[in-house]
Amino acid sequence: MPTVGDLEAVIGRLAWSWKHLKRFKNAVSDRSVGYHWVPLPKVESQSGSYVDYIVDEATRLPDNLQFIIGDCIHSLRASLDNLIYLLCPTPHAEFMICKTADQWKRDVWKIKSLPKGPCTVLYDLQPFHLKNGGDPELNPLWILNGLWNGDKHRAPHIAHGVTQLARIDTGESRADIWPIFSTGALDSGSKICRVWIFSEPEPELIPVFSFDIVFDSAGPARGLPVFDTLLNLHHRVRAVVEKFRPFFD
Repeated sequence: MPTVGDLEAVIGRLAWSWKHLKRFKNAVSDRSVGYHWVPLPKVESQSGSYVDYIVDEATRLPDNLQFIIGDCIHSLRASLDNLIYLLCPTPHAEFMICKTADQWKRDVWKIKSLPKGPCTVLYDLQPFHLKNGGDPELNPLWILNGLWNGDKHRAPHIAHGVTQLARIDTGESRADIWPIFSTGALDSGSKICRVWIFSEPEPELIPVFSFDIVFDSAGPARGLPVFDTLLNLHHRVRAVVEKFRPFFD
């Protein structure tokens, strides 16, 4: 019978993900991620006039950043698998994360030796339940599983610098402008935003840009900020582990 000491060992492994998060934060702080940007000349069109702001110089991301991210993802996912293996020490035991009920039925043989109590808890955590969110692909456990599977089959997920929070202020409170901000990766020459101008005379535009590092927009994390996503996943996994505490003596 697994003991509380065994459970604490799993929690101890989660501490590694926390250390990797700190490594990530330090790597970004030591070499700040940012861009130098410039406005292009105003363009007059049939729809109105606009100004584009583009990146003319991008700070290179630290070389080891992708691997720190991969280490954090692996620590989180492995902690869940270790948890189930302690309760079901069989060759195919794993912490199942299923997108559909059919997938659960197809793969449940992997945990056929898992006692009823923890099996019920595991089943209730599955992303396909409506109570766990309307879209299974937005479920934190599904995102973690997708990041982990991707990390096994190719280089760690590439993190891009993107606009995190941006706005365009003006020198006039009633200025009529419409800024449209770009999403996704920003490299040299990328457009940060286009500002449509409908006021006469033309107002002073005061860009306020900030940048972040995000996951690949085509991946399971859908362009979410790396640090915030990994932090939320760490807290989620920690909460999931606690749900199994009653099964450890």
